[in-house]
This record gives sequence, structure tokens and C-alpha cells, in this order.
Amino acid sequence: MRIILDRSEIEAFKRIFPCSGIPELSTLMIDYDRNGNLCDILATDDDGRYVDSATFDGAGLLALTQEYQPMRPWEDSQGTLALTIGRPEEA
Repeated sequence: MRIILDRSEIEAFKRIFPCSGIPELSTLMIDYDRNGNLCDILATDDDGRYVDSATFDGAGLLALTQEYQPMRPWEDSQGTLALTIGRPEEA
């Protein structure tokens, strides 16, 4: 499962966590496996170039990925895997 955050969502998080160390990004794509485990992070700048997330890895990025981490895996009536996404206070 891929969560795609646009600039406005990234900037909203940075206002809450101003010392996050997350740079100016156009998009942030966070990939989770079917169990909700973090697999990959892809970030792009305004020119569409990939930004290495290792350059801003730390507590801020961890908090952001946990904010959007899928909470509960389940299957619908057709057996299709789906993930309930929610912030901890909503779960």
C-alpha cells in the first residue's frame, strides 16, 4: 500500500513538528507491506527529482510515517486485502 502526501500535507506536518528536518518536498510516498510495516520511502522535489530520504532520516520522518501507518489489515467480502488507516487517537 502506498500513501502519497502532497506538499500541503507535508507542510502541515512540518508546522506541527517544526524541527522535523524534513526539507521542501513536492511529494512523499510511503510504502507499507500488507501487514502495515514500512517498506520504502520515496520523496520528490519541485522538479520531480527523487530526494534521498536518508538525508532527512530521523525523529521527524519516523513521526510522519507513523502518523499514516495502516492500523489494521483486513479482507473485504471478495477477499481483497484492505487496510484501515487512521491516526492512533482514531483507532
